[in-house]
Amino acid sequence: MSILEPIEESPRSLYQAVYAPVKAEIILAGIKVGLFSHLQEPISAAALVDKLGWEPRATEILLNGLASADILLKQNGLFSNSLEASRFLVPGRPTYLGDHLLNTHRMVTGGLVGLPERLRNDTPPQTQQTGQSGPTDWSAMAEGMANSARAGRVQMVLPLVLGLPEFTTFRKMLDLGGGPGLLCIAMVQAHPSMRGVVFDNPAVGDQARQYIQEHGLTDRVTFLGGDYMSDSLGSGYDLVWASASLNYCGERLDELVAKVYNALEHGGVFAVLQEGLTHEGTKPSEMVLPMLAWRLGSDEGINFAQGQIAQAMLEAGFRSVRSRTVQTLHGPMDFDVARK
Repeated sequence: MSILEPIEESPRSLYQAVYAPVKAEIILAGIKVGLFSHLQEPISAAALVDKLGWEPRATEILLNGLASADILLKQNGLFSNSLEASRFLVPGRPTYLGDHLLNTHRMVTGGLVGLPERLRNDTPPQTQQTGQSGPTDWSAMAEGMANSARAGRVQMVLPLVLGLPEFTTFRKMLDLGGGPGLLCIAMVQAHPSMRGVVFDNPAVGDQARQYIQEHGLTDRVTFLGGDYMSDSLGSGYDLVWASASLNYCGERLDELVAKVYNALEHGGVFAVLQEGLTHEGTKPSEMVLPMLAWRLGSDEGINFAQGQIAQAMLEAGFRSVRSRTVQTLHGPMDFDVARK
């Protein structure tokens, strides 16, 4: 092979993949040291060092790196938060995502540590339970989940629900795996009389009840704690909503969908926003890659192929299912709407 032999392929994407963690690491470092709280107004690296007592050279390198990544702005030697950093990385704001990003980073990367050894030694995955009682500390994550909801998830999801033709006729809804309940709260607020039930791990109950009270909806929204595979979901629902929460059913999707079917009133709607993998389970990459660590750490977790949830809905007895792909903050997801 000549050293000058033409090469049609480019290794650029491989280099980009190797460089990508650098951006994540400097953002996470800034979160951990509380950097962004001090950059609401322009400040020089030297002034920041004097204020916080940090090491000068490392501080300037970090600031320049964050400016290169467009997380900070730099003008005339002064650094300040970008609009994105100001909105999402300053503690105390209702849309603060710092702790949530730290937890998310641990979840999507932790299980990849030691992967070569895992492959060579056939190390068994850590045992996890099906249902919602896996290893995640839901209580600790509840505030981050709420901030994430306020930081764009509710704004993206709510129009999907409001666009259902039956929405104005709904009397009672269930948010299955609803976390701290902000999406359910938003749906109920958008309806003149509908009542809502948030179902999730009991560990998030206190936070959910707090948000329900803060929004003045204690007479219309309640929290129901449990495991959706083993506990009752309640009954009499006109809408059951599930957003990225069905993975915990393991291989028992048919059982869970049948359970939802029985909890719905005649004419009720089961609306699911969940990944729908294509290309033999390899696309979209935004849905596949963040789930790898979780899948490696569990022998029971599941990702859903496109059409899999819709098929389970039909087999459970729903009279019709309509599906489409929607763009979300995390990538393309399937929106399946089944009617009983």
